[in-house]
Amino acid sequence: MSSVNFMEKLLDGVEVEWKALGGMCKIETGKLNANAAVDDGPYMFFTTAKETSKIDKYRWDTEALLIAGNANVGEVKHYIGKFEAYQRTYVLTNFIKDINVRFLFFVLSYSLKKFSNSHPMPRKPKKIT
Repeated sequence: MSSVNFMEKLLDGVEVEWKALGGMCKIETGKLNANAAVDDGPYMFFTTAKETSKIDKYRWDTEALLIAGNANVGEVKHYIGKFEAYQRTYVLTNFIKDINVRFLFFVLSYSLKKFSNSHPMPRKPKKIT
């Protein structure tokens, strides 16, 4: 079995600059309760469920990564367009110029798989020193 880890294989010798996630994008949460969903809404409504819902208003109109903060903890979705989010959904937007958002989606999806559904993501990240 190879001692090369997933990230080393993925990068295949490419030099990268490692940054904190908060230094690459804006991180917010939605404000709505899950019961704000409507059956025939024109906009996507991201909750922590695997399936998306619909809603009749939107807060964002952009490219985003959406991360479930409870229920399906660590489930990551990529979306471009008008949408709204549940209060326990992390919304990543306003990515810096050199970020490939799809690549970040795959890195986060892989990295967050280790979280179980019984462990909610921390509301405020701990400062790493």
